[in-house]
Amino acid sequence: MRQTLEIAELVEAAGGHGIVCSASELTFIRQYLGRPVFAVTPGIRPRGAPTQDQARVTTVEEAVRAGSSLLVLGRAVTSAADPRAALALRVGDHQTLRIAAGRYHQPADPTQLDPIYGNPRLGPLTADHVIAGYEWKSEFGNVRVEAFHKQYTDLVTQDSVTFYANQGHGHARGVDVFVQGTYRWLSGWASYGFLDARRKELDDPEEVPAAYGVRHSLTLVSQYLATSTWSVGARYTYEETRTFARLLATLGVEAEPLAVDRLATILWNKDHLILAIPSGMRQAPHSSRHRQFSFR
Repeated sequence: MRQTLEIAELVEAAGGHGIVCSASELTFIRQYLGRPVFAVTPGIRPRGAPTQDQARVTTVEEAVRAGSSLLVLGRAVTSAADPRAALALRVGDHQTLRIAAGRYHQPADPTQLDPIYGNPRLGPLTADHVIAGYEWKSEFGNVRVEAFHKQYTDLVTQDSVTFYANQGHGHARGVDVFVQGTYRWLSGWASYGFLDARRKELDDPEEVPAAYGVRHSLTLVSQYLATSTWSVGARYTYEETRTFARLLATLGVEAEPLAVDRLATILWNKDHLILAIPSGMRQAPHSSRHRQFSFR
């Protein structure tokens, strides 16, 4: 830091109009010089984004707070362009056709970017989405059908040389159906989803079924208005989850599903009782994360 402050002082003495420095150093430079200074700050990254070859990075918010005059955002923009497009076509008064496509990027987990036990050069994970849908809607009800395909590239895999690398891939494809209607005092809706998801990531030797995938899901909801103040409702939910192959392989257990619903999946055999409990509401369509416990 001392060398940085001395260089800033030399620039000022030579009549320089500004400096180029990390935003993490700018606060100290301004305090040392005792006045505002025009500062160009590279190494600006979104929070959690890969640092690439930059040793000292800051977010846009941190750089502005430090007093940066000009922010340099290069690969944070050019290496993560996410083009997206959507089109809707109205057919008559009640029907609509939709199609959409886009590319999405997600930074690797911060622990995988560790400069000592990870790979700070990891790039973002990439997903290309294509969705096509049909909707019929009127005052009596609504019907929606959507089919989707997601292609994953640059997933993080384990590497014997660099700890981690962007060599994984996979896909997710499926169909969602939603039907809602009302007839006199009875109303309700039903939804069904099918998902086929496979990924090669971390130590997977090839594409395997995604651990979070819910292959079939069905929800039925109904409500009957008995009087102006009383109503009776019912709800049924079914989800067919995949067996937790990685967990069972780690424990060396051969287990069979005992019960499956939205709240918990119970796997058991004579030696183990294994619970897989969702950690919260779904964070994205077709994705569910679980906490896993083993009791012996």
